[in-house]
Amino acid sequence: MRFRLLGYPLAFALAGCSLAPDYAVPEAPVTPAFKEPVSTDGWEQARPSAAYPRGEWWQVFNDPILNTLENETTDANQNLRAALDSYEQSRSAVAAASASLLPLLNADASGTRQEQSRHRPIFSSTSPVYYNDYLVSLDATYEVDVFGRLRNALASASASEQASRDDLETLNLQTHVDVATDYLKLREQD
Repeated sequence: MRFRLLGYPLAFALAGCSLAPDYAVPEAPVTPAFKEPVSTDGWEQARPSAAYPRGEWWQVFNDPILNTLENETTDANQNLRAALDSYEQSRSAVAAASASLLPLLNADASGTRQEQSRHRPIFSSTSPVYYNDYLVSLDATYEVDVFGRLRNALASASASEQASRDDLETLNLQTHVDVATDYLKLREQD
């Protein structure tokens, strides 16, 4: 009994421990200034983000044929569909990893109705012929995140989701750039 009482505080103390090393972004040397002078006339330094949707940028050319080709590319390109499926799969992995941090509740209810045969050997007119049986159950389970395994799995799934989203946006941009470049070269040749 004494060992059991000592085991609970020890398990809760170990639940806060994580054996995975903390990720530190490697430092990269940054120049203090660029060779171009810093503009003070309203220009702002760019902050690129691969996950930022580019939109329908080809609309600036105001060419209905190019617009049609670009829209067909979005709908028909199998590589984009595969990248989108990969992104959806990584989103599902994040949802599953985050759900593992929560308690799991299961509820079940059932009911049955049985009729006893009037021709059974020990039939009595005072015993009921019909029997109802109802069953309700509720279970709750929770996995304590000892050594941070579940939190690290969630961090890994989140990083994979971000990479998959960035891959999708990059492939989407590259596909549309290729179509626009080829179309404009064809128009130039005409």
